[in-house]
Amino acid sequence: DATGGVGPAQPGGGGAGGGAPAVAGTAGGLNTGGGGGAGGGSGNAAGGGSGIVLVKELDYASGMWPMKTQYSKTVAGTWPRAPAVSLTSINLLVVAGGAGGGLNQSGGGGAGGYRFCTAYPISPGNTYKVTVGGGGPGAAPGTSPGSGVSGNNSSFDTCGVGTIYPATGGGGGGNSSAVPGGVPGGSGGGEGEGTGSSAGTGNAGGYPVSEGNPGGNNDASPGMGGGGGGAGGAGSNVPGPGSVPSGPGGVGSSAWPGDCTLRGGGAGGGGVSCGSG
Repeated sequence: DATGGVGPAQPGGGGAGGGAPAVAGTAGGLNTGGGGGAGGGSGNAAGGGSGIVLVKELDYASGMWPMKTQYSKTVAGTWPRAPAVSLTSINLLVVAGGAGGGLNQSGGGGAGGYRFCTAYPISPGNTYKVTVGGGGPGAAPGTSPGSGVSGNNSSFDTCGVGTIYPATGGGGGGNSSAVPGGVPGGSGGGEGEGTGSSAGTGNAGGYPVSEGNPGGNNDASPGMGGGGGGAGGAGSNVPGPGSVPSGPGGVGSSAWPGDCTLRGGGAGGGGVSCGSG
């Protein structure tokens, strides 16, 4: 038999899809929002990676205390209660949890939404709530319809002082049946092998600057799944039938200027044995 190839992992924490006859997908990376790989054949699907919320202070003038120093001294009880100079804006990154992959030559999980603001306003003295979304689990063996579970949202919450800054969890990878296909999310889940469905769309939050990309389709092959969408690119469609790989996930992004780390990679779709001879 010709064996459907594995949808490869992508930079940014996206897991690889499994292959036939029973190769499991690999999980999305911790604190990357990467999608979880789809199961191949009878292999298990993998869960998405947890998201992350990062805060970095903007450049501060000479004579000002860095935010990290202020925090450590506040915890130690040695920082003044009413400092003369306080931060009014921060460099903020919010990445939601990645989605799980589907079962049985299904779609890869979409990456969690990836959003950042280089000058997010804050008010000195206020309390802020940070929520880090967990990754969605891969579809459990024996379940129907066998789609991956979407990731959970992350957010930086101003607690009524201003506006909440959220990112949407990744969309679950589609199953091997026709319905429901890849799930919409921050980045969408890949389409499973069934006909009559579609890949999940990205940017489910509807933001002016997109938080993610759509998953890939299976259109060229009934035996493999499309890749999950990533923060930096769409999941790939299945390139063709036979021994070619299933769809790779979309690449992650390092657009946030706070560091150079790639996050939000989509997961690869699952493959299966197909053909004879």
